[in-house]
Amino acid sequence: MTLGRIGAGIAICLWTQLGWAAGSSSPQVALQIDDCAAVSPADVRRWLQLELGEQVLTLPDASSSTSVARVGCEEPGRLSVRIDDPLTGKSIWRSIDLSSQVESVRARLLAVAIVELLYASFAELLLDQRTEIATPKPAQPVAVVQAVSGLLEDKLKQPLPPLGVELGVVASIAVQQDAPTLLAGGGLRLLADTHYHLGWDVDLQYLFARTEGSLGSVRSDRIGGRLAIHGQVRLSKLVIRGGGGLRLGLVRHVGEPSDAQATVGSVQWGPWVAPVLVGSLSVAIARLRLDLALEGGYVVVPVRGHAAGLETTSLSGPQLLISLGIGSFLR
Repeated sequence: MTLGRIGAGIAICLWTQLGWAAGSSSPQVALQIDDCAAVSPADVRRWLQLELGEQVLTLPDASSSTSVARVGCEEPGRLSVRIDDPLTGKSIWRSIDLSSQVESVRARLLAVAIVELLYASFAELLLDQRTEIATPKPAQPVAVVQAVSGLLEDKLKQPLPPLGVELGVVASIAVQQDAPTLLAGGGLRLLADTHYHLGWDVDLQYLFARTEGSLGSVRSDRIGGRLAIHGQVRLSKLVIRGGGGLRLGLVRHVGEPSDAQATVGSVQWGPWVAPVLVGSLSVAIARLRLDLALEGGYVVVPVRGHAAGLETTSLSGPQLLISLGIGSFLR
């Protein structure tokens, strides 16, 4: 069954229910086609009558209750189809391009386009005639409401940051109570998060500072690595970690006297060890992560430098390391 015949059946049912046009179950339709349209008006009227199952009037024969279908020209090959429907008091229109069609099928396609607009206009009357009062729906059980709400919340939740192994670069500053009070540098960090809210990280960093004294300056180079175990909580685009570990390495103090003839410089090497507590925040951006980490520790194996019997530099006591890094997943 064609779309036109299905639509015709629907339209006839509508017209019967609404009691249009006394003595007839269908409304009257008049057709007007401008001369500029490259299509036969007689063929269009014939196809339109077949689709509607009723006679199609000319514009002079139309009455005040007749729906009028007008076909005009917009540009070469494109036609405008307009329906003025007195039953709804509204107009509806569309454009149709028949330039690529052969002449034998243009009338048929134009008739189908007119019928579709007529059905769209007539269907509104059925909606207007639905005067029955809707029956209030019973309240849904609480369990059903909660289940549906949970499904909606799950759909609306932002995805959690992915898990995996991340390699990144970090820039760091270290603060301590003894000279040098501030060291700066950076390094590499390898970090992993697992599905069990646990993870680990390993880093290797180089920090340096220069301390000025009465006899000259001392350059301090600190090389160290950290192994830490942490717990993690994932939020939308954010990972919060906390844990502890051990940092150890080597420190070198190089004396650079202001008067090389009066003072002899020396180089001092020494190992150092510090247990640490670590906390960090990571922001996930696709496969990239921005990391901010705070590390607090206490050097239990210190290294101290002396000049002229006085302590000039030291790596000892409490330490605070602040690191900012960017990394990407390895897998």
